[in-house]
Amino acid sequence: MSGKALSRIVLCCAVVSFGLTAGCAKTKPVTHKKNVDQLYEEGLSSFFKGRYDEAEGKFTAVIFEFPFSEKSTMAEVRLAELYYYQGKYAEASAYLEDFIKRHPSHKDAPYAYYLLGMCYFNQKPKAERDQTPARNASSAFGELLSRYPDSIWADMARSHFNSCIESLAKSEILIGDFYFKRKNFQGASERYGWLVQKYPSSRYAPKALFGLAKCYEASNNVQKAKSTLEHLVSTYPEAEDTDDAKRLLTSLSERESKERASKPKQEEPSAKQSGALVPQEKAAEGQEEKKEAPSQTEADRDYEQEQRALPPPAETDLSDQGEPQGVDNGEEDTEGLNQAPAAQEPQGDLPAEGSEGL
Repeated sequence: MSGKALSRIVLCCAVVSFGLTAGCAKTKPVTHKKNVDQLYEEGLSSFFKGRYDEAEGKFTAVIFEFPFSEKSTMAEVRLAELYYYQGKYAEASAYLEDFIKRHPSHKDAPYAYYLLGMCYFNQKPKAERDQTPARNASSAFGELLSRYPDSIWADMARSHFNSCIESLAKSEILIGDFYFKRKNFQGASERYGWLVQKYPSSRYAPKALFGLAKCYEASNNVQKAKSTLEHLVSTYPEAEDTDDAKRLLTSLSERESKERASKPKQEEPSAKQSGALVPQEKAAEGQEEKKEAPSQTEADRDYEQEQRALPPPAETDLSDQGEPQGVDNGEEDTEGLNQAPAAQEPQGDLPAEGSEGL
């Protein structure tokens, strides 16, 4: 190989190597702050002029070439906003949810919540359809109102939030009415009850309470129906269904009174049927107890009568006997002679009933 040919080969390798190095240098992110700001401003200019494709390219470049800069974080919101104005709600909501997750304390977080809610709100269908978009919108707006109540975006979101609540409540009413017409009172009551519990400030809450009371009435649960109607009348006195609730409450009270009056009074069981002792039986039973176990006073009286019935003791001739020792002449010791022997208290325990010696 000649030296001329060899030199050409070396030159070609050098050119290729330089081209590769230059190509790699073009893919490296530009870290100069001016370039980041310039790229972001160009993206904003294209966005305001309606050149969305050009603006999308600028914002995407900022995000991927300067991932740790503040402009990159702001470009995420601008890119989601660009998708929103084009009606690409799925792409916009994906960027916004990611932004909220990674930057919850960022200054643009309230706006991100508002824009996320609007993405779902603009997809909100009629009450007869699936209410998932309305539910997602109310969740986003609710988070905004809860986390940033003093934000200007919270004021703008409040009316949209109430609109979502009304749509969800109306959907529950329609489903509850559908079940009620088909006499599925359990399914209807679940829908009405959920509405009252979840959306008590909705204008459909009184209607749900009235429907719930009618479900109780149809199920013969008069007490629950009355308490539900009373709650409706006291809580929503100006509602459209309040007058109907008052009439139904009066009707239920009258029906309950008639049913109570028509029931025959239950006769009280007699003393013999209930097993209780009447006064005469109690008196007879007391007399028997007295005969079986006489009192100590009666026993003493019987004993005295028996002693009186005994013959008197025989007279003793003392003329042939000497004077008793220790007795003065002229004085007789007659104490105890004509007296019955005193009763002695028995010693020991009373013998058991049926034992010998009784």
